[in-house]
Amino acid sequence: MIGLGFVGPAFALALIPETFPDSDLPERGNFLVSSLLILTDFAAAPLVAVYAVLLHAYALKILVSGELPRNQLGWMIIVFGLATLVLRMIAAPFAETARLPTRIFLKVWPYLLIVPLALLVFAIWERIAAYGLTPERYLLALFAVLLAVILLLQLDRRWRDDIRVIPVLGAISLFFASFGPWGIIEASAAWQASRVFESLRAAGALDENGRLTAPPTWEFGPASDVQSIVFLLDQFGQLDRLDPLFEGNSADPFAIGRDSNLAARVVAALNVDELPYPEGTSGNFSISSAKVTGVVALGGYDLLVPDLSWSSSAVRVVTDPPIQVEMMPASMNVVLGAERVVVTKELFRPAIDQRIADINAAAPSAAQPALFADLTVGGRKIGVLIESAYGRSNAKDFELGSAWIDLYLNSADWR
Repeated sequence: MIGLGFVGPAFALALIPETFPDSDLPERGNFLVSSLLILTDFAAAPLVAVYAVLLHAYALKILVSGELPRNQLGWMIIVFGLATLVLRMIAAPFAETARLPTRIFLKVWPYLLIVPLALLVFAIWERIAAYGLTPERYLLALFAVLLAVILLLQLDRRWRDDIRVIPVLGAISLFFASFGPWGIIEASAAWQASRVFESLRAAGALDENGRLTAPPTWEFGPASDVQSIVFLLDQFGQLDRLDPLFEGNSADPFAIGRDSNLAARVVAALNVDELPYPEGTSGNFSISSAKVTGVVALGGYDLLVPDLSWSSSAVRVVTDPPIQVEMMPASMNVVLGAERVVVTKELFRPAIDQRIADINAAAPSAAQPALFADLTVGGRKIGVLIESAYGRSNAKDFELGSAWIDLYLNSADWR
């Protein structure tokens, strides 16, 4: 990454001459040309060769065992494909002056991509058939098409040595994916929305017009898929695709309006807001109190920091008084004035484990009260209202993958 992302481009920029040259051919005696050749001859070309050997060995292993790696193969191949195409463009001017590794690479690079491309197509086919189209799988499929077109152009002598087709086709591909019903968001959203309709139809919850008759009683697998699709559509701004489900329904979640709580109302209307994992699993959990209306006792708290998403690193600042909340992968730092406390995810384990036990012990349709955790950290009271949480909890470890929370503080503790 350093070589291709920094050192290589820096050398390439340094090759721009002060005066217009008499020839486009690089001079081997030029110090900068020689330095760039060292990168391609002794670093880039050998590394691509090693990567190619590993991928072909991987392909042989998959062929023998019949087992695909989960969520790895596509990204391994897209990195290899991009590295190969970039090196093809960088090394093009040095076809006659480069040393043996680069000259061999320039002759065989199309053949290095055939097996990885076949693996990529197979992996994409398997994942889309099982889980539908997403932006990530769309990009992988788009890259597979790009690789296939570039390899086909190598059969025509007119295009074989023209490296301009690589960036031009890449730009055309991204432009194609950026708009219209075939675009990355529209196509992914349409595919995922159709999976919700299919799941409801399979559960016998739709009438002949494709409208929801009553929320079905779900098994865990389909319910988990529907819940994740709803939040994915909400992330895309495409929840309106599910609006036809609720036409004429008295419990239409869209009737109230399209606000930040719409996704929560939709999962509640579809009865997929509470997903207790069956006993005997790895301890994965997906809990939510979004559909619950009730009272949370807030005695001792007078400050609120609402709507904190604990899924990636972020900083949230609330003024008057200035409260800074730093969401880190493993902890949450709360800063008020000159004081700071660190709230680790492990502190939420008792409340979450108790909620999982309550869900497993209750009837399938039993509503759960709002999940509120009273914590004491560094001598200060901190209250956390957990609206939703996803992760894993078992006898060996606890992992809170993501959560949507409201934070409550007592200003007197921070003087």
